[in-house]
Amino acid sequence: QETKDAVLAVGRDELSTAEISERSESENFFNAASKSRAKEISQTVNRRMEVIDDGFVSYFIMQNIEIQKVLVLIMVMLEDRTFFDFMNEIFREKSVIGDYNLNDAEIIRFIHNLQEKDGKAATWSDASIQKLKLYIKNLLKDSGMLKTEKKTSTIVRPIIAPDFKEFLENENLNVIENILMGVR
Repeated sequence: QETKDAVLAVGRDELSTAEISERSESENFFNAASKSRAKEISQTVNRRMEVIDDGFVSYFIMQNIEIQKVLVLIMVMLEDRTFFDFMNEIFREKSVIGDYNLNDAEIIRFIHNLQEKDGKAATWSDASIQKLKLYIKNLLKDSGMLKTEKKTSTIVRPIIAPDFKEFLENENLNVIENILMGVR
């Protein structure tokens, strides 16, 4: 929600990213529970805003809420390499083979595989791994791309309309387009 609010404020020329940061600190722009949480949200939003251009912002503000949710997920993919890798390795592959069930063990296996390749990730605690698993699931849920009923989570691929496909191609986001569409 915070990223969407920031993109809309910038896109409508209401605030700059610097003003959003200032207001986050002085006025609790994001309605955070504490000053430290407000700072954390502001830093995350700023990192996401840095990976997009004016064309992305313009397209974003013209879209309905469902497409905006997917666009926020794309911003996360551009900013967070671990999440991008999850989407590329797990989400895309499950979509390609038509296996839309996503269970916690698959996410944990992805993280363990990451730990084998990355020395920094290898030091993550069990609590950190659980936090990352929840982060991944919450991002997918918030974007509308994961539905959970009881203990079953199901991937929901977004509908990529022709104008959305054209936008992704114009922004040189072909790899992300393929991930979302489940194409190798």
